[in-house]
Amino acid sequence: MTEFAGLAYYTEVPVVIWDVQRIGPSTGLPTRTSQGDLTFTYFIGHGDSNSVILLPGDVSECFEFGWKSFDIAERLQTPVFVLSDLDMGMNQWMSKPFQYPESSMDRGKILWEKDIEEIKGNWGRYLDKDGDGIPYRSLPGNKHPMSAYFTRGTGHDEYARYTEDSETYLRVMARLKNKHETARKYMPKPVLHSMAGATVGILSFGSTENAILEARHMLAAEHGIKAEFLRVRALPFIDEVTDFIEKYEQIFVVEMNRDGQMNQVLLTEYPQFAARFKSVAYQDGLPASAKWVREGILAKYETVVVSDQKSVISDQKSVAGDRKAKGGAQKKPSAKKTASAAKAGSPSKKDAAKSSTKTKKPGRKTAVKSKKK
Repeated sequence: MTEFAGLAYYTEVPVVIWDVQRIGPSTGLPTRTSQGDLTFTYFIGHGDSNSVILLPGDVSECFEFGWKSFDIAERLQTPVFVLSDLDMGMNQWMSKPFQYPESSMDRGKILWEKDIEEIKGNWGRYLDKDGDGIPYRSLPGNKHPMSAYFTRGTGHDEYARYTEDSETYLRVMARLKNKHETARKYMPKPVLHSMAGATVGILSFGSTENAILEARHMLAAEHGIKAEFLRVRALPFIDEVTDFIEKYEQIFVVEMNRDGQMNQVLLTEYPQFAARFKSVAYQDGLPASAKWVREGILAKYETVVVSDQKSVISDQKSVAGDRKAKGGAQKKPSAKKTASAAKAGSPSKKDAAKSSTKTKKPGRKTAVKSKKK
């Protein structure tokens, strides 16, 4: 599969591949759900390549992405992968009515007989005429004598001629990278669940949405943690994802796998925001539950108290424990006031010595009484 995916990427052949993810490695747990193939698919193929991936969150989106993936593959002339969780591929779901496409299939940039005749046959299969990285192509059945071309998995130039010239190779690879940037405009937008007063973000994909919505309610009602939730529906990421990441200092990446694969992709694509991402990854083969989502977020959650001088970060659990012991939340003093109070309240060396002496004497008396007994 990897060999052919790389071949389709380099020869720019549109193809759609569905992956209904079960638990691996190997045969794994064949009847259990997972989100464990994301990094494998995103980096699939030997050499430098980029994958387009659609991530449906329910059965109706599976149907929608079924036809939409073909439009995207034809438009971009590249493989498109659709990753569905096994939970959606095997179990029964309630679904919205399927929405059928209202337009015909988008075949992208096609040259027909009259088009080739107008340019007098002067065209190149891998030539970028529009600056978006997407070349023009002809289809089988085109009767113009200049419509044929070679599809090469070896080194080739803009006119599909074999070459191992370094400069030509660099041009072709730069165009393919540019095409991947163009792909962002064709990706389905993420689904945003807003919450007034949100201070943190939750990011996920696939069938985890319902569990996260329930966990988000529990976090707000029981712990006072308000979170905005974004469900990503495609890679490469688009501007809406970037805007969401820029908005929050803490972003919990919830997913059903062991190693936090979406978190890994985010770290690769947004290294400047690496400190913001907190992986909440868990995989036991069962669909995501609100319980482990809530507990996973609480385990990673940090409270940030902003003072006049700096931000003080403390563990959420200790803050919750202090509130419970004191019967409610108290306003924390600023770092400046805390330092002043500590300085004023600290004993001198002389006082400390006296205090130490007073503390030790009762201990000795107690020891003597104990000996007599």
